[in-house]
Order: sequence, then C-alpha cells, then structure tokens
Amino acid sequence: MILPVTKSSRRVTIRGDATIIQLEDDFWSALDNIATQAGKKTPDFIRSLYDFAQPCLCDDVDFPTFLRVYAMRHTTNQHDLDYDISDPANRSVDFSPFTPVIL
Repeated sequence: MILPVTKSSRRVTIRGDATIIQLEDDFWSALDNIATQAGKKTPDFIRSLYDFAQPCLCDDVDFPTFLRVYAMRHTTNQHDLDYDISDPANRSVDFSPFTPVIL
C-alpha cells in the first residue's frame, strides 16, 4: 500500500527576505523535533541551517534538498551533521555528496 504524501509550505524570513519553503509534512515534523531538541523555534533553526548551508548551495543542491537530507540523516542516526552549527569551525563540511539522485 502506498501512503499518501502531503506537502505544506511555511513562510520563513531569511536575511530579511520572506521565503516560502515547501516540504513534505514528514520532513517538517522531523525539523520541528530537531529544532525542539536544539532548544530553538523551527524558523530560527531553519535560519541557522540556511546560514550554515549557504556555501554549499548551488544548482544541484537547493535549500529544501539540504533540509531534507539534514532531517533524514538526523532521524536515521547518521549524526555526521549532528553538531553545533553555530560554531564556525563546523562550517568546513563538504556537502558536495548531497547532489540529488533523480529516479
């Protein structure tokens, strides 16, 4: 049985620009939980992730894709991304392997 996939959009202000991000509800739920664990509200956490991910975003890796990979890795215990993203020393991570695979 195939479960229905629902998406929803959320408005987040990033660097002064109102941005609408559309993700599947399961990813939003995961990001909400991760933000709560980090002691942040989800929009604040999303802004932190955007600042962290900015150097690796390009045509192949957009921000919603980054959010999906971050949420997936965190919830499947692949904690190579589970560290303090506010620490500048942690911003040298190579995210190039996150190029999405199109099936």
